[in-house]
Amino acid sequence: MLLQIESGDKIFKEKRMVVGFIHHYGLGDNILSFQAMYECKRFYNCKLIVFGNALMQRLLQYCSFVDEVVNIHVLTKESALRIKEYRCNYILLTNPKSGYIRDLAVCDTQVITGTKFSSLFSRYCKTVPLSLLPTYRRMGGAEKLCSLVRKINPFVYEFHKQLACMTMQSLLDLCKIQTSLEHKVFITSFLQRAFASKTCSYLIAVNPFAITSQHTLPLLAWLKLMYAISQIASCKVLVITYPAVHDDFIKQVQKFGNDLDSELIVFQNTDDVLNLVEILSRVSLVISPSTGTIHVASNLGIPTLGLYSQKDTIKWGTRDKRYVIIDKTKDTLDLQHSDSIIQQVLQNLESLLENKAIRTIKQYEIND
Repeated sequence: MLLQIESGDKIFKEKRMVVGFIHHYGLGDNILSFQAMYECKRFYNCKLIVFGNALMQRLLQYCSFVDEVVNIHVLTKESALRIKEYRCNYILLTNPKSGYIRDLAVCDTQVITGTKFSSLFSRYCKTVPLSLLPTYRRMGGAEKLCSLVRKINPFVYEFHKQLACMTMQSLLDLCKIQTSLEHKVFITSFLQRAFASKTCSYLIAVNPFAITSQHTLPLLAWLKLMYAISQIASCKVLVITYPAVHDDFIKQVQKFGNDLDSELIVFQNTDDVLNLVEILSRVSLVISPSTGTIHVASNLGIPTLGLYSQKDTIKWGTRDKRYVIIDKTKDTLDLQHSDSIIQQVLQNLESLLENKAIRTIKQYEIND
């Protein structure tokens, strides 16, 4: 059945079309695309095919707002031929690299992407000036990707966007990462063991690990922060490690002393990102630099406190926009500056606790 929406002298016939969405990056970058994918699927009632990497495939495995996720690893001439097989009506290319645009010529399909020299003069590209106009430059990363979705048909997009704004449920709550029953059981079992001999009201996840972000604390300062939080009677600190950092982190904790190793709950994750997602869904607050962990928490609607540079608050902003600004890189922070940042984090935490702005661990029903 066709739905006709009259717009002046034009009639838009909304039918089942196929949209390809190309996005194959790191954890935080992949998560920023979730709202755009959800809007594309819901607003256009299309068949949505996501061409991503293995990480994106795992993140979307249990999400209902995509029809298929194809692991192309990265866009190349060879993977473009694979994309061609899906006969998309539109392809959304989130990174307008000239090489990517050339590779997609084989698809003979309308490509919607950001405005760059190569895309502006390409016969098969429709562009959005994401990096040119101030309106777009002020947008966060997720909002820019939604602008690409809007370009398919601005009238239909705005019609559905306004309808969505009138509903009680936020669009952000509809594009959350989902996990399986297996993940839920596994994390519940871990938390039951962790709290067998401990009592607390709030579980505070502190993430000191940041591969790409240079605006963060040195590890020693993170350990000081963890110790200070652990001394708050109602709080327990959770640290989520992974194989590449676990052993060194444990050594540094033991070296720190003050019985910090007995105060922390350390979850050593495997390479399964959905374990990270599930355990973050249970915590009261996530304290982290601008990295994948805080973007997972933000996607899930978990309160966050970001240790960010001012610049990162724009592209990588969190849902609740709660930050402590670090204006120097980690290598240039002195002890006094680090201690000042720690105090700001603690003041924010105390304010959240006093105002009951974060939920207690009991409210997450870990026994279910």
